[in-house]
Amino acid sequence: MSAQLTPEAHHPLDNLTSRGWAGGLLRLAAAAAILALVLAFTDRQTWDLLLQVENLPFFAAGAALTALQRVLRVVKWAAMIQGLPLLQRPVAWLLRVQLIGMLINLVIPVSEALKTWAVSRDRRDVALAAESILLDTALLSVVVGIIGLGAGLLMPIGALGWLPWLVLGLTALSVAVSALIRHRPRPTGAVLRISPTTLALSTLEALCILGVFALALNAIGAAASPLFLAAIFPLLYLSHLVMLTPSGIGVREAVFAAVFGALSDTPAEAAVAMGLFISAMQLLVAVAGGGLAVLLPGRRLTPDP
Repeated sequence: MSAQLTPEAHHPLDNLTSRGWAGGLLRLAAAAAILALVLAFTDRQTWDLLLQVENLPFFAAGAALTALQRVLRVVKWAAMIQGLPLLQRPVAWLLRVQLIGMLINLVIPVSEALKTWAVSRDRRDVALAAESILLDTALLSVVVGIIGLGAGLLMPIGALGWLPWLVLGLTALSVAVSALIRHRPRPTGAVLRISPTTLALSTLEALCILGVFALALNAIGAAASPLFLAAIFPLLYLSHLVMLTPSGIGVREAVFAAVFGALSDTPAEAAVAMGLFISAMQLLVAVAGGGLAVLLPGRRLTPDP
């Protein structure tokens, strides 16, 4: 039997999202410890990039787009789960959970798990919520793939070699995953719907990510055209999708170096610097947004007696 939340049982996220200012200060102290741990292992090159005054406009714009992308993701997901047999939370509260998750992601990738538990009463809810997040990610991957395929079609024939076929395969896989989740029968009869709104928000979210990549490209001064960047977008997006390390640091830089090295004349150092620039943008959003989110008092998730 699934364990139900009762007035006597605290919601798993209560300690992270509720209580007063004293609790917020304790959470902020824990967040500071997490940040100190991350900075202890952060490459000095990250800070060298931030200290270059000419890069500040690119950095500020990229951080703003990163924050906007997270807002769009939460708004889209809230729209997707509306009407499902899940706990319906305010968008602002879900955004708070997302920001706290980004901060914790500096150590361990748990932000999606936090969102799952935020709308769940029991294990059955957790499964449905997890499927909705997977569908959300799959839709975004479909849009990213379409952007890459469109850009590839506008480039000279043969300029990208095997890349269009790989992008086509990744896009087809994302479509298949989306269809499977969308049409999978569930004991509760719940149906995960794809609406024009969710597709539009997925498109805006993808454009935000691509915009962050473009800003980093301009800041580093790598010799790659905007059309080429859009064509390789799906491969670079893999570093954003798969979080094997805290906030993707290290993996992102390796992916950028491999992709640019294989498909362009961009030096590996420039590609790595581009990845570091994006990591620094995400670090700022995680620290600023997540720090504020854990500090502010919030309401309890446990039902009142």
